[in-house]
Amino acid sequence: MTTLLAARSSDVARLTKELEDMMRRQAADPNDNCFLIVNAGVPFVQFVSGSADKNVSFEAVANEFLPPERRLDQERIAALVALGFEPPEEAGVNFLMYRDLVEDGDFADVAALAMLVLFEIYGAPRDEALTYERGSG
Repeated sequence: MTTLLAARSSDVARLTKELEDMMRRQAADPNDNCFLIVNAGVPFVQFVSGSADKNVSFEAVANEFLPPERRLDQERIAALVALGFEPPEEAGVNFLMYRDLVEDGDFADVAALAMLVLFEIYGAPRDEALTYERGSG
């Protein structure tokens, strides 16, 4: 049986590169907030870097933004919290964690975590193609 991360290794590699690129853009213009959204069909995760300090916010979509049939039950919410995400405390806010992306391995670790969140926690189909949206603002 192939593990999720082995099956999605090309996605982990691509997301690693996308995160590195986002942080390079941020370093080039510290006054601009760079973001990266990764969609797996309905669920998504997003990353926002708002300064040159190599810290990134890592968000996982809140139930509020999911269709009823895709919402997380208490067990899956607890799994996100166990991974280090803070649950939304008000409307319009996603699950959130902050990560430092200082060493090369940090990028790959966060990319692998994103795959686990999308495909294990949110249950996106394993064959779902990911889409990436980059920007700043």
